Amino acid sequence: MYPKLNIFLFLSLLFSFVLVVYLLNDFQIKKTNAKIFKLNKLLNLEVDEKIELESRILAKKSLKKAFDVTSIELSMIRPEKVVYLEVVN
Repeated sequence: MYPKLNIFLFLSLLFSFVLVVYLLNDFQIKKTNAKIFKLNKLLNLEVDEKIELESRILAKKSLKKAFDVTSIELSMIRPEKVVYLEVVN
């Protein structure tokens, strides 16, 4: 047979094999990157939810503290004179 044709067929087959391996690896890399992106997105959502929850807890605590301080301050106020108002129809 023709030696140049054999070499050409062998090189074509080798190139095809290398191309298939490259495409399989590229597909796996893209699949892995997509999974990483999804996990990263989920993680960011969880972190945002945690931050929101912590800020709501802090707001609730500060509101309770302000209420307690105001209650204590209001209970310390004593009027010097008590005035009774009577409404007559």
